[in-house]
Amino acid sequence: MQEKREDDFIRLRQGASSVAEYETQFTKLSRFAPDLVLTEQKWIRRFVQDLNVKIQEALAAAQLNTFSQALEKAQRIETAMGQVKTFHDRKRK
Repeated sequence: MQEKREDDFIRLRQGASSVAEYETQFTKLSRFAPDLVLTEQKWIRRFVQDLNVKIQEALAAAQLNTFSQALEKAQRIETAMGQVKTFHDRKRK
């Protein structure tokens, strides 16, 4: 079971999930792969690299010192992207 959960963590990607849903799974499964997230920086890097590409791009220039900063910025980006999409959808109608 430990190895399966570790594999689940390694394969985890945000996909169609929200940032909050992805973070919940990330945190839950990270316990099974502690070697991959030994430091705060490794934790942040792993989290960011498995986010959707558009969110990763938006975070590329951000200074991320803590996991909570990475999570908060990713959620803000996700919200902004949703607002832009809604604006464009309304504009088309």
